[in-house]
Amino acid sequence: MSRIEKISASNVKITDLHEYNEMVNLHSSANNLIGKNYTTPDILYSATKQKDHPWEYAINSYGFRGLDWTFEKGPAFFGCSCTFGFGVETPVSELLAKKLGVDVIPNLGAPGAGFVSIIKLFSAFTRLHPVSDAIIMLPGPDRVFLPEYHLASKSWIHRNFILNYVRGDKKFFKKVVSIFNDDVSTSYLSDYIDWANEIAKNRGITIHWGSWNTDTIEFLAQKNINATIFRVDLDKATDGAHPGPKCHEELSNVIYDKLTDNIKGSIIK
Repeated sequence: MSRIEKISASNVKITDLHEYNEMVNLHSSANNLIGKNYTTPDILYSATKQKDHPWEYAINSYGFRGLDWTFEKGPAFFGCSCTFGFGVETPVSELLAKKLGVDVIPNLGAPGAGFVSIIKLFSAFTRLHPVSDAIIMLPGPDRVFLPEYHLASKSWIHRNFILNYVRGDKKFFKKVVSIFNDDVSTSYLSDYIDWANEIAKNRGITIHWGSWNTDTIEFLAQKNINATIFRVDLDKATDGAHPGPKCHEELSNVIYDKLTDNIKGSIIK
């Protein structure tokens, strides 16, 4: 597959989808675990920086959190590290799966991802896997998607630049942030949301937009989208920064109510 085909959401193969999950992919690649099911105590930080907990993250053979997908039509989650469930044993996707009585709900949460990465992943995944409802939890609009192709490995790094989280050359980081200001990000975000909605319409998918970021929630409201709020104030994950178990439980209840209301509504009709 060519470099252009691999970066294109309309062409990527299921076996290359792991490249869209940058930080997990880097961890998998460094440990020769691409295409394998494995568990690990650390993804973003070294194990020595993590607080003690008796569980590990399960990564499936496709390079995302959770069990291997069943390819049965149902809900799927998309988002960043909050959706991934960094620092929590049972993320929202697994909690919802238990409530719905299904084995697996795909968790396409990609730590560090911005809205471009998330919506590209939504486009790619829903072409490869049947989805009834897409729960898309967007982060703040200030994350910048700057992919980089590595000739040696013939693979893409889906890198995102996050404000106040500098990786690599600081001068380059400042240039990126200065160019991709609020106005530029807003323009991109508006079009990507429209693109996702068009994809969903064509594929018979219901999108449930949401966010934990107040700026994004306000932006979605301006797009006449009633966003689901991913509360992050109930408790904290083991790293002290991400939403904790209570936050994931609360979100799973909100999404469960939305999905079951839709089912009831379709039956009444």
